[in-house]
Amino acid sequence: NLLVDGQPLPEIALFASSLAPYGIRPVFFSGCPVACKQAEDVIGGIDTFSIEKSGNVEDFDARRWRQALAAAAANSLQNNRVTPYLPEGPFHATVSMRDGQAVAERLARRWGFEVRGADLFIQAENIDSLYRDLIRLCYLTPLVQRLLPLSLGLFNLQGRIGLAWLRRRLKEKTNGEQVTAR
Repeated sequence: NLLVDGQPLPEIALFASSLAPYGIRPVFFSGCPVACKQAEDVIGGIDTFSIEKSGNVEDFDARRWRQALAAAAANSLQNNRVTPYLPEGPFHATVSMRDGQAVAERLARRWGFEVRGADLFIQAENIDSLYRDLIRLCYLTPLVQRLLPLSLGLFNLQGRIGLAWLRRRLKEKTNGEQVTAR
């Protein structure tokens, strides 16, 4: 469970706030009815398309649903009511760990968060810092965090080498076809 300043923080708030510096407006959201309501509560004017997942599978018309979803998404491109979402801090987050106190204490020690029982407390000056702390908490260890810049650089290099190899092969193939065509 995640509460920020005493209120649930939906994922849409984190995703939309990470796009705000680029001027991207969150005009559309699709999800379960609860998630759509949360999106509407946090981002005034957002268009939503609710997906009810609790119905009978045999009654589900996937084609009709896809068409309705596509139409709703396309219509949302005309939504001018929404501005980029960038809430102002500071933020006080409480993360309640479902796995209990032992897990909360281990994560609190790992990242330097305050802990009481199964609850971790995060103080962040802005939404970017809060998002980074949540990512660290959920997905990283200190070792992985330290290795991340190096490994991302190596993956980038691997991709560039692969792309250069592919371009060379395509050039060789193109040159070979031109030679035989003469």
